Amino acid sequence: MDGRTTPTGLPRIVSNPVMGVTVEFVTAGDESDGEHVEARVSIPAGDKGPPPHFHTDFEETFTALEGTLFVDLGDRRGISLQPGEPVHVARNVRHRYYNDRAHLSDRPRPRRLRRTQQPAHPRKDTRWRQIIRSGSRGSPSEKPAGASRRHHR
Repeated sequence: MDGRTTPTGLPRIVSNPVMGVTVEFVTAGDESDGEHVEARVSIPAGDKGPPPHFHTDFEETFTALEGTLFVDLGDRRGISLQPGEPVHVARNVRHRYYNDRAHLSDRPRPRRLRRTQQPAHPRKDTRWRQIIRSGSRGSPSEKPAGASRRHHR
């Protein structure tokens, strides 16, 4: 292993130049015995993030690392996180994160966040990397808010 891949050969850093998003997998599911995934995500100024969605089979925590991060969580909109501030997203709670210019009083800037997922799902680790590369606006286990069909694990 050369540090650029996880023990099972998944790329450690995935980016999409069109979207301007870069994800660095600090700890992948194959390194934590499936307990968690930790990633650092860089999002460009004005990025709308993924559409509102929820997960049935894992929880997430988002922590702002650089700049103000905005989160919609359940019925709450525009929650503002400053560096070091986390927000926990339980299973089945609709959410999204974004870097919205409309909420910023200063010049729009890229933002960085830490995303922790528990438990990890190796299949979804691979899928999330594919989505980032493709430029799709979503997440590997998402169920868009308002979707009528049941989400599968």
